[in-house]
Order: sequence, then C-alpha cells, then structure tokens
Amino acid sequence: MLRKKDKKNGSTLVVALLVLSTILISTLSMTLVVVRERKASIGSVGSSRAYQASEVGVEKVMQAITRGNYATIGDMVTGTGFTCANGMIDAIDYKVELLDSTNTQIACSNSSALVSTIAKIKSIGILANTKRAIEAKVSNKITKNLMHFNDNSDDSSFYVDGYTINNNNVTFSDSTPTAIDSTKYGVFSSGKYLTVEADNAETLDNWNFDDNDFTIEAWVKISSRPSGSRNYTMISRCNDSDNLGTCNFYFNIDSDSINFYYSSEKLGRIEPMSHSYTTTTNTWHHFVFERKGDVGYFFIDGTRHFAGNFGSGDKIKFDSDTANELRIGINHNISGVVNNDSQFIGSMDEIRITKGVARWTTTTFTPWDIEYAWND
Repeated sequence: MLRKKDKKNGSTLVVALLVLSTILISTLSMTLVVVRERKASIGSVGSSRAYQASEVGVEKVMQAITRGNYATIGDMVTGTGFTCANGMIDAIDYKVELLDSTNTQIACSNSSALVSTIAKIKSIGILANTKRAIEAKVSNKITKNLMHFNDNSDDSSFYVDGYTINNNNVTFSDSTPTAIDSTKYGVFSSGKYLTVEADNAETLDNWNFDDNDFTIEAWVKISSRPSGSRNYTMISRCNDSDNLGTCNFYFNIDSDSINFYYSSEKLGRIEPMSHSYTTTTNTWHHFVFERKGDVGYFFIDGTRHFAGNFGSGDKIKFDSDTANELRIGINHNISGVVNNDSQFIGSMDEIRITKGVARWTTTTFTPWDIEYAWND
C-alpha cells in the first residue's frame, strides 16, 4: 500500500509581539505550523503566562494529532485523556478548538470525525481574566512515503508530485487473507519491484535520516522463507552499482532473523542490526524498524525487540545522487540486473516511512488494521 517546530518562548515574544503578527514555529520537530496572535496585552505578566498556556495547548494537541496514531477524534480524546466541554478540548488553563479546512469547528464530542479532517487548531490560554489565543495550521509532513497498493503503485503517494514511481511488474491482489480491511496488496516475485525516484532536492532529502529519529514499517506475508545466502529485502535506498556498500540503508528478513543495515558515516562502513526471528509463512506480519535517539528497535506484530545501538550521534550516510533510489522489494544490482539474492518474494502492504519521529514509543502496541491516512 502507498500513501501518500520552532517554538518561541512566550516571554521572548512578548517584547516584540505585534497584534495579528504571524510567525512560523516548529512543533515537536516534525510539524510546521503558522501561528497567529489574536489577542495581546503587551507587557503584562498575566498576558505572558496566558500566552505560554496557549502554547502548551498547541503543543499537546498537535502532538496528539501527529503522533498519536488515532483514526478518529473520539479515539484521540479517549486515548489522551482530554476533557471535552462545549465542543472544545478543555484543560485547566487553556481551551483548544478544532477547525476544518473551511474554518468550521469540529466538535471534540464528534467521536466519528476523522483526525485527518483537522486543518487548524485554535488554542486559548486563560489566566484569571486574561486570555491569549493562537491559531496553528496543521501541515503534517513527517510521513515521507505511504503505499497502499490499491490498483496502481502511486495511487496515494504522499508527495506524488515530487516523486517518479516506477512499477516493475508488481501486481495487485485482494485475495484473502488481506492485511488491511479487505483492501488490495502488492505481490512480488522474481524481477518484480518498485523504485521511487526523487524529482527535486526537497523530496530527495526525505531519505536523509541523518542522526534523527525515523520509522520504517510494512505489512508482510511470505509463502516460504529465504534460505542460504538469500534474503527478502522489503525497503532499501541503493543505486545501480554492483557494490552493496553504496546503499544508505536496507531492511530485510532472512531465514532466521529480521535485519536493518545502514551506512555509518562515523565508521565508514555498513553496520548491521539484527534480531533472531523465524518468520511464519502464509501469515501477515507487521514489521517495523525505528530509531529513537541512539537506539534501534524492531517491532514484530506490535512487540518491541532491541536491535542495537547507533554510535553516539552517528549519522546514516546520505548520498545526494538521485541514482540512489528508494527501492521496494530489492536492494542493489549485480552486473546491471536485479540482485536475485535480495529479491522479495511474497506480498507487502501499507508501507510507511516516517522521518523525524519514532512512532511507536511503548513496548507493545496493536497494529492498525485499516489504512493510514496522510495525517496519521
């Protein structure tokens, strides 16, 4: 399947703040929002504290929207423990209103409304009789690639205009069992794979994980396990060179383990992270690799497993050559043709790559059985 934070301290802002001035802030290092000051009482300590309270409201609600993995607003309110009153999220010193793309309120009591319909939030900080409000536009850009495999490979690529997606004979099936809610999935066999080429510098940088958090995940089903030196590569970023060392990263399974390999900028070589695991055949599994700080983790069907440690501050080498494609189902080539030893054989669905966030923060979670939306 494919689908497609600069927060200023309130006390610093109060000196230079203009009524209705617009500033660009970055919340949680992952979501760009435009904030507009609605009411100001410049120079007042109470006003400054009310403004800071409104910022807290933006941060907490934006975190729930972009990191909570909630499908509906009802799920979000319940999962975060928010209090909903008069259609707004109600805390002791702030209230937050949810708005859609037409600037119409979405009541937080509307349990069936989708989180993805929230286009803007308005946070009102309250201190005694002083109120300060800011508005934040939700523009989630942490999901860098999301594939649903519904009929064609690029049906829901998040940045479809910035990518060229090439389907090399991958087919699509809805034969049972499916991974996600009776939707189609991609079927891979010898010589069948996808490449995702960046059309510009902005989209190319989506694969530059540097030393930041990130998450790579997919639903996977195989009918037989790879044997000998073979592995099944799910996702990689490699070029057409015969040298596997040119890859920036690749995520695969072999006969008795799940693995993530990355090119260490500090060490100047490919470094492995692995967890012993024998993949059950003819069963859908949810596989995740994520980096959180300097630690790597695998999640297998929602259970966390230690993968290994990145060196302190170690960066994943990034090759800005556009020949280094994102590849689904293979890694590098050998003598100009697909490396069959890395060819994925089986089915995949709902591939998602997230930059800047380790999405799964608990030791266990229940993988979604519905398609992700762009704002998840």
